[in-house]
Amino acid sequence: NTPIESTAGGRPCVVMLSTNHGWLGLDPKTGEEIWSYKDAYTFRSVGSIAESDGILFASMGSGGGGKQATLLRINATPTPEVLASFNVKGGNAKGLPYVPCPIIQDGLMYWWDDGGTVTCFDLAKKEIVYQNRAGVGQFFSSPVLVDGKIYNASRDGVMFVIKAGREFEKLAENKLDSGVNATPAVALGRMFIRTETHLISLKNK
Repeated sequence: NTPIESTAGGRPCVVMLSTNHGWLGLDPKTGEEIWSYKDAYTFRSVGSIAESDGILFASMGSGGGGKQATLLRINATPTPEVLASFNVKGGNAKGLPYVPCPIIQDGLMYWWDDGGTVTCFDLAKKEIVYQNRAGVGQFFSSPVLVDGKIYNASRDGVMFVIKAGREFEKLAENKLDSGVNATPAVALGRMFIRTETHLISLKNK
């Protein structure tokens, strides 16, 4: 996965996660270890870490699905607080992403798994709000949230749109020219979608 920057715990750090070393919070200037958390991780870390107000989440997996995940809160100590753990062996790993990255807004975290199932998770209550299938196919792209809507495109070249919030609502399903592996980029009132054959620019109305 791609490391992220965080200032939670009162000190800037670079956060990374790997199978062998677990979670590490490192000083960006010196490389000094500020905090760490190690679990019995046995799967690969591909999707990037999501963060909101000092709460971190990342999922690990293999074979096209998420198998293991951890929800942490960074504090001012060398050991973060574990808020929740998910593991396929514990039976609570359904819907975890492997490749797509989660997104967080307004206290809700959204997982879009590799098969098109979306999970809305309440960070304060640490419980699932809903879990519904938004689309079919395989997803390498990560969802993006724009103006209250969540977008993601499949490797078959279909863009799915759902409403952000506590209730699942599918808004649209649009066929693109070819498959999508890359996450859409949003800038200057436009969404840029890179398919296997074209770069598409969509303007906000």
